[in-house]
Amino acid sequence: MNHLWQSTVFAGAAAMSVLALRSHRAETRFWVWMAASLKFLLPFSWLIALGEFAGSRLGWSRAVVRQDVPLLLAPISEPVARIHLASAQAVALQAIGLPEIFFAIWICGALAVVASWSVKWRRMRRMVREASPADFGLAVETRVTSERIEPGVVGIFRPVLMLPEKIRDRLTPAQLQAIFAHEMCHLRRRDNFFAFVHMVVEAIFWFHPLAWWIGARLVEERERACDEEVLGLGNEPRSYAQGILRVCELCLESRIACVAGVSGSNLRKRIEGIMSSRIGFRLTFAGKFVLGTGAVAAVTVPIAVGMLVAPAVHAQSAPADSKSPFAFDVASIKPSPPRGRGGIIHQPPGGKSYEVAGAPLSMIMTVAYSVTSRQISGGPGWIKTDRWNIEAKAERSGTSDELHDALARLLEDRFKLRVRREAREMPCYILTVDKKGSKMPVRDPADLLHEPFSGARGPGGVPVFSAKNATMNYFAFFLSRILDLNVIDHTSLPGHYDVDFDFVPDRPAIRGNEPPGAEPPPLPDGPDIFTALREQLGLRLEKGKGPVEFLVIEHVEKPSEN
Repeated sequence: MNHLWQSTVFAGAAAMSVLALRSHRAETRFWVWMAASLKFLLPFSWLIALGEFAGSRLGWSRAVVRQDVPLLLAPISEPVARIHLASAQAVALQAIGLPEIFFAIWICGALAVVASWSVKWRRMRRMVREASPADFGLAVETRVTSERIEPGVVGIFRPVLMLPEKIRDRLTPAQLQAIFAHEMCHLRRRDNFFAFVHMVVEAIFWFHPLAWWIGARLVEERERACDEEVLGLGNEPRSYAQGILRVCELCLESRIACVAGVSGSNLRKRIEGIMSSRIGFRLTFAGKFVLGTGAVAAVTVPIAVGMLVAPAVHAQSAPADSKSPFAFDVASIKPSPPRGRGGIIHQPPGGKSYEVAGAPLSMIMTVAYSVTSRQISGGPGWIKTDRWNIEAKAERSGTSDELHDALARLLEDRFKLRVRREAREMPCYILTVDKKGSKMPVRDPADLLHEPFSGARGPGGVPVFSAKNATMNYFAFFLSRILDLNVIDHTSLPGHYDVDFDFVPDRPAIRGNEPPGAEPPPLPDGPDIFTALREQLGLRLEKGKGPVEFLVIEHVEKPSEN
């Protein structure tokens, strides 16, 4: 969507430029329209990515440049944000695979356009094979055919000039010379190649009216550019105009868009321009400078934006007070003997450490990557059977997100863990705000210390679950672990929350809270999780389908003890 609106605005700017250049040569206007066509094939996001790559290689640092520039340009380059579907109707649309429907419609349209052109192209190639060679003294292979076609250059890499066999009898030598000059102009300009490029644009963006409108403007300006060149070579305007009209009486129009003929565009306007010997002005130095500057800016500005937001790769380019990524300063990983069900993963208060006791790697990954066990696939069997004790400590405090990232990097470093992320359409729960409004308690923004999720027994044995300074995305992950089914956050609630809510789970909610071998006490009466969320927090869970991220293990090794 961003690429479409950017290309549309670019085409509008091209139209305004062409309007300002209406008294200049048609060749100039042709290249302006060609630039608008090429913009459809070159998203600005690619140029920004190129700038990010170049900036990272050259050692540009985010800390060195002004951050307000990228922040200002971000909403301009990406105004179409990810839209969270929160209503039941939107969930239903997700369930039937709306993106797949749009893709099917697009591919059918693109294939129909290509099939139509392929039929015409095969017919033209057959005509070329069956045509007879002819010698008109031209610097291009020439063939004549009995088919009713207009003179035209066929092919891109091995062009052939196709002529109707009666053209020599119907046109005078002066008219024939002007027609040949027109076709040689198409050949020198390589109009067939540029016509093919725009045919690719029309096939991909067949649904966009501007793609077809630009195609018509390209045909119009290329024919007028050839007319101006023919007149500039000294051909008599009257003979040239009469030759075009005779061709139209004798033949039909071109059978395919990338065959450069002689009768394209608005014939009446062309004849009027030819008879008045109308040749546009050449661009002045100032005009060339303005157009050149605009073309260069269209390419370099996105690249420059990418370089401004490129991640830092050289420590010396950042200021001394810049913050390095949060990491554990000391980490110990040792095998653990078998123990009771599950394991224990504990984040002590203070945000400086992680403690793991008797947990398999698959369980540790659920915490490090904020996924459920169902979202992990691949890997050897020992990732679920072998258990590990981990003690990891840092000198400074970090948020929960920083601790999780640090734990993930620790696994990637010590277990040589490499994962690939995939998005799959799966059944899930959609977390939305209830019709009566949210009751989520917002945390004091002055207190930024993140504490882990914890579960505790409340009065009467009813579990009270606490989430300290939690984002809604992380809270949805916590619910995923309780329900054993992915929960996708569509609440659009910003900020951090201190959440306490109680419910009676269908099973022990948090694995590892019970001592090994101990049976949990019987659960008392109370609301289920769906009722508790709605009544206590103003949130609603609904079943649906949505994109669920999966981790596919590509490589993993057992670590050495330390």
